[in-house]
Amino acid sequence: MCEGEVEITKSLIMTLAQDLPREKRMIRLRAQDGVSFGEMALLENDTRTATVTAMTDCRLLELTRDDFLGFVREHTVTGVKILLRLAQLLSGHLRKTNQDVVKLTTALAIALGG
Repeated sequence: MCEGEVEITKSLIMTLAQDLPREKRMIRLRAQDGVSFGEMALLENDTRTATVTAMTDCRLLELTRDDFLGFVREHTVTGVKILLRLAQLLSGHLRKTNQDVVKLTTALAIALGG
């Protein structure tokens, strides 16, 4: 992201009541923080896991999966470095998600009296 600010939300599949929100705000990203998003799409061709909404006027750069994989094939040394960094980034996201699941299951156990 070159300019602007976006918000990342995730759909809440299991809603228990009609008055609960359908989307959960996960994070707000600002270009000046040197952020990017959509990294999972570079590695797999699957359903998106979140929604990105522009909160201000934005200027974005797009890297398609085909272009990314073509670059990795043609420039293997650099491609391996980029893939390693991408794996570290995704690993960090997974670690945070695991921590969030532990927090949620602990809160649920306390709420249920267990």
